[in-house]
Amino acid sequence: MLLFVVALTVHGEKQRRSKAKGEDTHYSFAKYLGKDEKLVALTFDDGPHQQLTPRLLDVLKAKNAKATFYVMGVKAGLHPDILARAVSEGHDVANHVWDHPVLTKISREEVHEQIDSTSKAIAKATHITPVSMRPPYGNTNARLNDFISSTENMAVVMWSLDTLDWKHPSPQELISKAMKRVKAGDVLLCHDIHAGTIEAIPGLIDQLQAAGYTLVPVSLLLNKAAAFLDAAAAASTTTTTTNGAASATTTTKRQLRGVDS
Repeated sequence: MLLFVVALTVHGEKQRRSKAKGEDTHYSFAKYLGKDEKLVALTFDDGPHQQLTPRLLDVLKAKNAKATFYVMGVKAGLHPDILARAVSEGHDVANHVWDHPVLTKISREEVHEQIDSTSKAIAKATHITPVSMRPPYGNTNARLNDFISSTENMAVVMWSLDTLDWKHPSPQELISKAMKRVKAGDVLLCHDIHAGTIEAIPGLIDQLQAAGYTLVPVSLLLNKAAAFLDAAAAASTTTTTTNGAASATTTTKRQLRGVDS
């Protein structure tokens, strides 16, 4: 597999991303983690919300937990101060397009405009260009993901554990169901536009941390994915080179013995 890695700066560090076809769409990051790495990503869609997102940021700060906010461009423009705070406190702010259309039902030109305008709004607020996006409703397909990866230079990050907070479960129900399913490398889907979600998050973080999990931004997991794929590509190249050299040596020996086949 031919692998290219793009380096971008996120929170002052180099953000490395795989550019191999099909390797820039992620649901879980489990396969990229070491045996003892219990990392998970809390992600929040559809914000920022004027009251709820700052409350959530207070919780995350108190719990020393990091998260990723997949924000809508129209809301990013309304609340740039919230995004600036999120980034200053070590969280990721990522792209959830401008006004939440179903991307598979609009043209590629419209997809570009939805993503590009949102990235510009995020950059204006935070001085950082987002490196990942999430399609609204999770509605996408392989061709669209490849378009986004190649044209917009963004990883498509979905989720591996849906808290179903949009169904308005009680905080304990949300926490209990999530804890029964969570595993290392998971990307948890939440929304910072529901008051019930904000009520549940302190308990969820407490239980995740008690179980040994560390809550990290998606950019860190993308770095791990890129490093893993980079190492795999390098190992493959080394194996191919070694096998090629061995084959050439065998051919030379045969030629010296007068053997052609």
